[in-house]
Amino acid sequence: MTQGAAPRWRAAAVLAGIAASVGLAALLVRFKFHTASEVSGSILLGCAVSLGFIRVAAAMPAPRTGRWGVAAALLALIAIWALTPFPLNQRLIDAALYLSGHDHTYRWTRNWER
Repeated sequence: MTQGAAPRWRAAAVLAGIAASVGLAALLVRFKFHTASEVSGSILLGCAVSLGFIRVAAAMPAPRTGRWGVAAALLALIAIWALTPFPLNQRLIDAALYLSGHDHTYRWTRNWER
């Protein structure tokens, strides 16, 4: 989106993206969805891949953005916003239980949430 912009705007966009990912990572750790080590590794990997892609994309000509592309992106955004979450993880567990013939999942630990 900022490929044709001035270098300071591109740098600001990269820093804003990194700040947003760090903020999201802090929330994931705060609400105990992930550990700090998982989040740290993910941030480092994401920054490395993003900065590598930015370096490669900097040498390429700016892409043309047509009206149809913008309209398709907006329609996709509206469709994604309107969709409800699908519990895919639970469906995979249900399928595994059905195929294995068991009625519940195996507990690897006992009383780990004390």
